[in-house]
Amino acid sequence: MTVDTAKLQKSIADCIANGERLLDEADWAMHRASTGVALAMLAQEECAKAFVLALARDGILPWTDDVRRSLSVHECKHLVTVIMEWKLEVNERQEILGRATECHEVVEAWINSKDPNLRR
Repeated sequence: MTVDTAKLQKSIADCIANGERLLDEADWAMHRASTGVALAMLAQEECAKAFVLALARDGILPWTDDVRRSLSVHECKHLVTVIMEWKLEVNERQEILGRATECHEVVEAWINSKDPNLRR
């Protein structure tokens, strides 16, 4: 199946716009909690669809009939949302680890320095 990146890009933009609209409506509808939660979940699904479409657009995920069909299955979109949340958590942990490593290197350089100006 060939990929029309222009169509995928338009679909991505549409999904993001739908997600933003649904989140706005969810925020407005929170006085009726069940309606707000349902709209927020639909917004999450739209973001998941945009993510999958972006992966296909960029050639990371093959654009197949199965991938296309998965965009209309709630469970598939919920799974993508879980993966996106996990990836965000992994990125945050890597950022923290990177900062800790940098700090360790600075302290180690300070400890091992022969320059008395750095040791003050």
